[in-house]
Amino acid sequence: MQTHGGSSEQPRGTIMAATAAVRILRSIPVSRQASESLRATVPAGNLKSFAREYRRLLEGPARRLQKLQQNDSAALWSADDAALSARERSLAAGLRQYWQSVSTGRQKTRHRRDLEKLLAGWAGSFRQPPRSWEALAVAELLLLQGEIPEPATFAACVAVLARLKSATAESVGLAVNGPLQTTMASAYQSETAFIVALVLSPLGESEALLENASAGLQQMLQDGTDEAGRPHGSLLPVLSGFLSIMARSAAWGTAFRQSFGPPEQDARLAGLVAAATMLAVPPQPVTETDVPAGSLSVVSPLLLLTDAIRPTHSGKLQKILRKSQRPLKKLRAIKPWKAPAADKSQASEESVAGEQLQPAWQSDTACCAVLRSSLDHDADVLCVDWHAGQVQLQAYTGGVLLFSGTWHWSARTNDAPVAGPIAWKCSCWFDDPECVFIELEGEQSGDLKCVRQIMLARRERFAIFTDTVSTPADQARVQLTTALPFTEGVTEAHDSVTRELQLTRGAATVRALPLWLEDDRVQHPLGSCAVHDGQLEMTAPGLGGAAIPLALDWNPRRSDAPADWARLTVTENRRRCGAQEAAGFRVRVGGFQVLLYRSLMAGKNSRAVLGLHTWDETVYTRIPGRETPMEGLVEVESPE
Repeated sequence: MQTHGGSSEQPRGTIMAATAAVRILRSIPVSRQASESLRATVPAGNLKSFAREYRRLLEGPARRLQKLQQNDSAALWSADDAALSARERSLAAGLRQYWQSVSTGRQKTRHRRDLEKLLAGWAGSFRQPPRSWEALAVAELLLLQGEIPEPATFAACVAVLARLKSATAESVGLAVNGPLQTTMASAYQSETAFIVALVLSPLGESEALLENASAGLQQMLQDGTDEAGRPHGSLLPVLSGFLSIMARSAAWGTAFRQSFGPPEQDARLAGLVAAATMLAVPPQPVTETDVPAGSLSVVSPLLLLTDAIRPTHSGKLQKILRKSQRPLKKLRAIKPWKAPAADKSQASEESVAGEQLQPAWQSDTACCAVLRSSLDHDADVLCVDWHAGQVQLQAYTGGVLLFSGTWHWSARTNDAPVAGPIAWKCSCWFDDPECVFIELEGEQSGDLKCVRQIMLARRERFAIFTDTVSTPADQARVQLTTALPFTEGVTEAHDSVTRELQLTRGAATVRALPLWLEDDRVQHPLGSCAVHDGQLEMTAPGLGGAAIPLALDWNPRRSDAPADWARLTVTENRRRCGAQEAAGFRVRVGGFQVLLYRSLMAGKNSRAVLGLHTWDETVYTRIPGRETPMEGLVEVESPE
């Protein structure tokens, strides 16, 4: 019998493993532009050397991205927004458990093993290119936690991501059901292509994918914002997802030192950060469904975006955002505003003009405006969007969401319904240290003129919402109906003496005062104001015109102060003006008193109301006392 000192044959399992390794590595498109050390691992089928060399090449970007994101997964921000498949939902669940263990330090070893098994199964289940969200999540994990997968799993994941180099847009995108979903799906495609191109950069020949992805991101930013970076009104329902895409793309671009746009795009992105930060509010009260309806969850992506691009006033922006992460325990009273002394007024105006970070903004191009009282985290925020045929509103009183949804409008003339405005335009915008004001005018084919106004007194926790309609026919019977939509969890209580309505949600209690109705419940009202089907419905009749001014007061200093109001007589040349010509109202809560005057039809002479003589179309003014003159809040001149 012949004996051998050794055998040149390898076990069958070893040969199959080596063959599989070579097959995996050869499926990865390693170009000639790749480093020699990485290309050398492919013919040898050395998975361990391939994974180690790949991670070494990405070490710098991984360190920089880790510094920006810290122990957080930015991909998981969009896990609830995207239309995930069953495979993606399983991946998202495993990633949540792992990233939670990273932040808490609990059961980290077990979750690492589970995640390795999940990734191995994920990488071996593909016959087509992966979808957007899963490609994004795996790319993030490979860069930040590339040591978790086994070398074979790591290489298999890289091979799956490499299929996106030649994938069509349809195979990369998400399931969509409408215009907003289509916009977000296109955005996800561009973002995924950009991030995958960066994570595949060690393989070489990723320039084409990177260029196309950058062009898509630039187009998305240009279409979704105006020239100053303020977001379009149509994006507000998906603003959190939009910001998440921009934040991740900017963070990865910073980590790889690869911007996705020219310098002018950086300025627009910085404007987006500043404008969206003014929508940041504290966490909202928990509702029965535990869903913060209407809430704009923008804080986390904005913090990442601010760290990535470092815009002007980044310190102030981050301070607002971090404070907005704290729950609101009670409504804080604000020190009343006082006019500066005469010798200091000019210096005050110059300092305000030189301050570029403004809490309120408005854009005709974006069809959107944000009326924010201050840069404090518990500021009052009113977001108005008129890009479509209806006005959308979100109102935060002291940081607590009260109204959210469509600000409904309807009218009737001589008992016949009138078609609503086909569009709205901003006809007046006013912003100063004491108040913010916006006026929207409806565009329609009929003779009925409809105007909406919001005046927010910044230091008083006080606002007035005004709706007016008028028609040239002074004897036409007009009935105006509007409705403000409540968010979930608002409760109401009626005053026993007046027609005041108290609205409560969380830490905020808002006193709603219907100024067009008699304040005394004993008097017969002309119109109505009542809560119905989750809305505050208001109606007002009139001859030739009608006005619905609703005053809202949520100042803690005046929570127990008595409130009264009255409709005022408006005269012109000793003649009483009709409802189609003008309307005047006065409201007093404790020592705070405001006069409202609205001209619905231009007069030939100046008009008088409560001692005020004016040619203006609109006047909101404080009435401080008997011996002091009125202090104007807003004055809108009549058109020529």
